[in-house]
Amino acid sequence: MKRILGNLNHSTTIGLGGGLLLIMVMVLLAPEHIGAFINIPGLIVVLGGTVAATLVSRPMAEVSRVVRQIPLLLNDYKPNAELELKQLLHFADIYRRGSIRLAEQQLAAISHPILNSGFRHIVDGGPRNGLVKLIRYRVNALRQRGESDVQILRTMAIFAPAFGMLGTLFGLIHMLYGLGSSGPAVSLKSVQQWALQ
Repeated sequence: MKRILGNLNHSTTIGLGGGLLLIMVMVLLAPEHIGAFINIPGLIVVLGGTVAATLVSRPMAEVSRVVRQIPLLLNDYKPNAELELKQLLHFADIYRRGSIRLAEQQLAAISHPILNSGFRHIVDGGPRNGLVKLIRYRVNALRQRGESDVQILRTMAIFAPAFGMLGTLFGLIHMLYGLGSSGPAVSLKSVQQWALQ
């Protein structure tokens, strides 16, 4: 449990937890019907409409990747430079001794994508000047993917309030329809009963 809490991004966790706590307090302080705050059709309109509108503007593979990575926002990624340096020195020592097969086996233990690509390039016997190009290409690819993911989240953030208003509008229409079909008749009937007493 302590390990899981240590890996959490504290600012994101506190922000989400505080927002949910405020909503729960507001709902619990409601005088009567707590169920009136739960609007499943409105939630479907907001979530479904946001995803559908995002899919119109972005490829489906990118949107699904970003949606799968949303829980990772709670994790606080801390780069372990000491571990990566040890892996680099260990790999260099193995490669200097000429143990290519052992160096290939060490690649499976290296999780950093850029280091892994660089080491694989060396093991495969690629040219030295190609190593710099490969690392620059991988860095640029990761940067472009990160910028694309941020743009998708911004697109969702733009569309969500619009569909929230649409869900609110549907809820108001449903409420007014209910008032129009039963509200005035019930009120008139109760007034007549009160007058007869």
